Amino acid sequence: MREGRPSHTAAWVAVLRGLARSSLDTRAADPIARDLVPQPYALALGLAHRFPDVWDRVQDVAERYSAYHFSHVAMRTRAIDEAVADAIAHGARQLVVLGAGLDSRAWRLSNLHDVVVFEVDHPATQAYKRAKIAHRRSLARAVHFVAVDFERDALDERLTQVGYDATQHSVFVWEGVTMYLRPKAVDHTLSILARLASPRSTLLVTYAERHHRNAGIQAARWILRRYGEPFRAFYTPDTVAAALARHGFKAISDEGLKDWVRRYLRAESPSSIERLARAVRA
Repeated sequence: MREGRPSHTAAWVAVLRGLARSSLDTRAADPIARDLVPQPYALALGLAHRFPDVWDRVQDVAERYSAYHFSHVAMRTRAIDEAVADAIAHGARQLVVLGAGLDSRAWRLSNLHDVVVFEVDHPATQAYKRAKIAHRRSLARAVHFVAVDFERDALDERLTQVGYDATQHSVFVWEGVTMYLRPKAVDHTLSILARLASPRSTLLVTYAERHHRNAGIQAARWILRRYGEPFRAFYTPDTVAAALARHGFKAISDEGLKDWVRRYLRAESPSSIERLARAVRA
């Protein structure tokens, strides 16, 4: 954590959302990202948006040589957005974003008009984000910023203090976080979510898959270690489903880049290191 600035990975993820092009799908793009990222990244986004034809050619090359890994974040975003929309259609009226970072859903998803959003994150990151987003009006019914130091604060207590209702049908988004935690911390958070989630509530959680030996993925992990944000927890679809079941969540789907490329681009790609599990509170 860098005082007064978002983590490196939070900024990179926002940039990749902001760079998503319409040829992938406009629903994967993030028009808010440029407002949120530090200035050097905002400049890069501005150039890409100013010269879209040039950027499209660059991205074509990046896609070809990365086997669609370059668009992993954009497609992950779209998959989660669709699952959130489905949960709302089935009655969810609270959205809890865990480790929100520079998430922008409350400012770009129009289907949140009747949903209360709770953004949970470290106080330093949250203070930075609130300053950056202050000029924008959210599309949600309300947005509550829940500053939590996970080493000191009780998540369930902090959420309740700002109005979270454990009897309401909710959807929890835990995106791009578990791989940076130790397995005990992941399990502890799942136990808290089990207390917070009413029956039929949805949990959307991404995780790092254990078995990958791809050279590009290994290089990415090395870069993250160099920036002080190493991967610490790895799972398989079976071990994730078992962990969720221990805390009363039933896994109903588990997918990754291979599935998203096939669904959204009608192409083929090897699987990526990160997967998305969707579960329902029993």
